[in-house]
Amino acid sequence: AFARAQAQAISADQALSEAYRRSNSGRFAEAAEFFAASASTLSGNGAIEAKLNEGLLQSNLGNYNEAQKLFNSVRNQTSASPVLSRMLRNYEALNALNRQNGAEALRIVD
Repeated sequence: AFARAQAQAISADQALSEAYRRSNSGRFAEAAEFFAASASTLSGNGAIEAKLNEGLLQSNLGNYNEAQKLFNSVRNQTSASPVLSRMLRNYEALNALNRQNGAEALRIVD
């Protein structure tokens, strides 16, 4: 809750940068809060990117169903961007690997 309050106290762009910083340092739960705050205030591709990253972090934390819900919530919006559609594909494959399902991960990226 403290991380979300911190994220809401700064601009969306700053929150997105902070989310990546915390994610890169392995602070996944805090980073997920920053990505969630960014996704709720950004628009367009920035919001989609933030939601995809939030989903990956939820998967890293073992919240696989929540991760898939987040991926599904932006699936239709990613098709307009080759970068976002590849992020979705790769993050869903990582979600499968986090669930110890290598066969599904290979199917996703194939």
